[in-house]
Amino acid sequence: MSTRNYWLYTHNENSWQEFHTKGGGQVAGFANSRRKVVEKMQLGDNLLCYQKGSSRWIGVLEVIAPPFYVDDEPLKDEDRIWHDVEFRNRVPVKVVVSLTPEKGIPMRQLLGQLSISGPKATSWTGSLRDNPREWREADGEVIVNALLERYREEIEKEVVRDLTALQVEEGDEGVIAGFEGGKNLVYTNRYERDKTLRTAAIRIHGTTCKGCGFNFAMIYGPRGEGYIEVHHLRPVSSLGGTVRVDPKEDMTVLCSNCHRMIHRHHDDVLTVEELQALLRR
Repeated sequence: MSTRNYWLYTHNENSWQEFHTKGGGQVAGFANSRRKVVEKMQLGDNLLCYQKGSSRWIGVLEVIAPPFYVDDEPLKDEDRIWHDVEFRNRVPVKVVVSLTPEKGIPMRQLLGQLSISGPKATSWTGSLRDNPREWREADGEVIVNALLERYREEIEKEVVRDLTALQVEEGDEGVIAGFEGGKNLVYTNRYERDKTLRTAAIRIHGTTCKGCGFNFAMIYGPRGEGYIEVHHLRPVSSLGGTVRVDPKEDMTVLCSNCHRMIHRHHDDVLTVEELQALLRR
């Protein structure tokens, strides 16, 4: 029975993001000079993802195919995942755990359980100099277990928030009543479903998403013709007792994905501009 190996895989903010966006979360990359080390990686090995800037553990990747080297000269555009480095040493992986740096686990939180701790406060930093670097099995298990536990905690939190947001968006007055401005939240959701306002808003704003530019008819043909979701723009806090809604100024149109992301957290509804900023990242 083969032993699983654990490898340090360090990131900066951009490389972790590009791993997910341009690499699809499927290919890890390493410096061209680390070819001999990368070739030692085996199926089932774990890559321990660490962000240096925040000093946090942010993910676990599992090796799913043998490493390979991209030797095209020059590097083809479709093979360029990271904007500032080539990283021709590639490893096919699948994501086991992925956290944002804000949700990651601080290194100092785990130091007492790791063999890299030393007499000096900064003794452990030397263990982060090489990328990749093989780590002891016991240390790898500590990091993986801690990240899996944090991942489960975050998923549970998000599931609760998502279900609550769905209930709010669907107008569940029993749920809405528990929030500040609850009555106005009911108003907002009803506006988005009001036939007259919906018709007027679509006539004014069209059927192309104002968030990402998606058009249902362009993708789905006749079945998608005329479909778009309507979104109420005015902050809940601005709604009073008697409310007049102007479909031109107070409403816009969004595709299903953008609308869901805007409403995903009932206590943190995004503006269209904030959504667009996310899409530009």
